[in-house]
Amino acid sequence: MDKEKLKAYGVDYENAVKRFAGNEALYERFLKKLTEDDHLAIGEQAMKEERYEDVLEAVHALKGVAGTLGMTELFQAASEVVASIRKNEISHLQEKMAKVHTEFEKACEAVS
Repeated sequence: MDKEKLKAYGVDYENAVKRFAGNEALYERFLKKLTEDDHLAIGEQAMKEERYEDVLEAVHALKGVAGTLGMTELFQAASEVVASIRKNEISHLQEKMAKVHTEFEKACEAVS
């Protein structure tokens, strides 16, 4: 795993490894699983169907994954979506979901 590539994306590598009891190999195994995570796809489908509670559930789960893995930008983007839905502010939700999508793609690229 290319630590510099991860850090360039904005991964808080050192603190994330601490969440895995300092076990870099375990942390990197979980990083590799990010590309298999389907929370974004579920959230985007729910968004198309205007099922905002389902969007909230899926993106909140993705936010947790991003936070645990130290992916600050993805965590921030997902946090904005979660906050907007909780406040029932959905007028700019599509743009915020697009940002989550972009950050997810960048995160997947960083771990590949």
